[in-house]
Amino acid sequence: MKLLKKIGKYLAIIVVTILVTAGGMGIYKDYKAREEVVKRGAVPLVAKIRSSIIGRGYVVKLRSQLKHDLFIDVLFQNKDQTDKKLFKVHLEQDRPTIIGWAEGWKVNKTDLMTVSATGYLDKTYSFNKN
Repeated sequence: MKLLKKIGKYLAIIVVTILVTAGGMGIYKDYKAREEVVKRGAVPLVAKIRSSIIGRGYVVKLRSQLKHDLFIDVLFQNKDQTDKKLFKVHLEQDRPTIIGWAEGWKVNKTDLMTVSATGYLDKTYSFNKN
């Protein structure tokens, strides 16, 4: 019985040590991942605004700067941030994507657009130059 108590005590110490060590490694991995994202910078794309050909407001043209496809989230918010809409966008290499009234958001120059993608820092655009 005494032997079982000793084994149990040492087993508990081993389990606690493993958990603490694994937790520390997880924090280290997260730190390294964050460091890599910061090095990589903001989502690599070009965003331009222009009048809509259809005639309702503006549209935003997005083009990836990468040599491969990119999956991004694009969040539009009005200037008061009371209205917002999230678009899940597949940016194909060398092919721009247009977002505007026809896609579900009447773009205004005062809107904020935040672009995010896994492995990159978020980037917020404001098209109002005043």
